[in-house]
Amino acid sequence: MGVNISYMGTKRELAPAVADVVAQAKEGVMLDAFSGMCSVGELVAPARQVWNNDAQAFSAEVARDLRLQG
Repeated sequence: MGVNISYMGTKRELAPAVADVVAQAKEGVMLDAFSGMCSVGELVAPARQVWNNDAQAFSAEVARDLRLQG
């Protein structure tokens, strides 16, 4: 994944399982309400649009940068 920073609350290890569940869900935009370092969004984004949200300002910067790279 693009951002490999470990911190309390990271979903990096859970991201593949969450992406599998999302792949089985109804089509449409996915809201990643606690996006953090965008671990889930990175895996889901190739198949659907992802909206990221987090209380931390750094998370918005990470999401913005990943969007510009992709």
